[in-house]
Amino acid sequence: RRDTGPVAMALRLVLLCVPLAASLRSGERLESLASDATGDECDEEALQTHRLLQALGFTGPLNQSHCDLPGISCAWKSCRVETLECATCSGRLPRQIHLKHLKTVSLTSPTLSGDIKSFEGTQLEKLELKGKVFGDIQVFQKMKNLTRLILANSQVTGHLHVLEKLEHLDTLSLADTQVVGHLSSMAGAIRMRLELSGTGVTGNLSDLIGHVRESGASQNMAELMVLKLSRTRV
Repeated sequence: RRDTGPVAMALRLVLLCVPLAASLRSGERLESLASDATGDECDEEALQTHRLLQALGFTGPLNQSHCDLPGISCAWKSCRVETLECATCSGRLPRQIHLKHLKTVSLTSPTLSGDIKSFEGTQLEKLELKGKVFGDIQVFQKMKNLTRLILANSQVTGHLHVLEKLEHLDTLSLADTQVVGHLSSMAGAIRMRLELSGTGVTGNLSDLIGHVRESGASQNMAELMVLKLSRTRV
């Protein structure tokens, strides 16, 4: 007969707690128990998040789980950072961002600085930067999942054609930057918003419309909600 006395119940409780205690002693984090990342990976993700925020001039407290920090969002039941948003981070972009699972970044302080090359190696879906950031937009050439790229009023440079194969890009704002190129480069994908005012872009509207018709994607122009080309040679 199964013993259900208080001593037996206490013994079973101890036996149940031993595996959890052992895992905690081995350095596994509670957040990794429901994650597809290991404890070491979670620790590294937390370390890189804190280092990035410090470089960016984050002024909030850092004495909590990195997934709970203001402006930081992690994947569901994971410690991997997917979103970074900060309107007051006035520091500098680091040489390289090591958060490889980042999907959305919004850094909109007017005094932010640094080279956009820091995003090389990431697979961003949305990026918005303001301030004194610089660098060649070629860094985004291989980001096939990029849907939103806003770098207006920055010091970025480069040629427009490096973005022409980003078929998911529906919002592109490079207004008042040093970007150059031909308008026809932007005819290859649907773009809900295209802002190139104050750039070195050349061409004619017929170049854009003509390429769209030739590709059989006339729907692209129908879905173009905003087109800004003032102060260009278009």
